[in-house]
Amino acid sequence: LRKKFSGIFKDALRIQLITKGIINAEEWDDFISQVRFDFMRDNHFTELKDAELMMNRMGMLQQIDPYIGKYYSTPWVRRNILMQTEEEMEQMEEEMELDREVQMQQQIQQMQMMQQNQGENQ
Repeated sequence: LRKKFSGIFKDALRIQLITKGIINAEEWDDFISQVRFDFMRDNHFTELKDAELMMNRMGMLQQIDPYIGKYYSTPWVRRNILMQTEEEMEQMEEEMELDREVQMQQQIQQMQMMQQNQGENQ
């Protein structure tokens, strides 16, 4: 799409410069070789592309999950299917440990509340 728009922009620029008298038709070929269009990154397209890649990886992960530990190791799957770097794997381990701690605290609080409710009911 960007190539197509570049061509449209070049045509519009050529017409505009020639009709305004800024350059003549013979100068156009020398001039256009120096013109380059630099498009900004399309965040919406990038997000869609990233989401599609992640969905594909999750699909592959679901398919390979029964074989993890039998034919494939977890680190191999994380490197080759999920495309995680060593740093990302370490960060994920730290975050998962924090998640486990929070879950344990929540479970303890729920048990304490249940015990308090049982004590009040008796």
